[in-house]
Amino acid sequence: MEIARARYHEGLTAAFVPGVLRDFDLPDLAAALAPRPLWIVDPQTPTGARVPTERALTECAPATRAYERTGRPAAFRVLQRPEGWPLDKLYASWLGPIPR
Repeated sequence: MEIARARYHEGLTAAFVPGVLRDFDLPDLAAALAPRPLWIVDPQTPTGARVPTERALTECAPATRAYERTGRPAAFRVLQRPEGWPLDKLYASWLGPIPR
């Protein structure tokens, strides 16, 4: 709901599916993707502030529960990229097999 309520946004143009917030909140959309792999990388508020992993997981509780119900809890991940690390370096380690 933060995205829908915020007056100003930074850097979110690549994160939108047109019209999706008319019918779903993002945690609901994430839950609907279970059991397919889903990674939320470097979650941010609408103003660009970093969201701590624990807060992101709390706000995505519907997705966590959905992935647990499908027997693939490891397929849903919230990942934080250390400051200054290039994405390609981190994705290389993340792109291994998803544990079942």
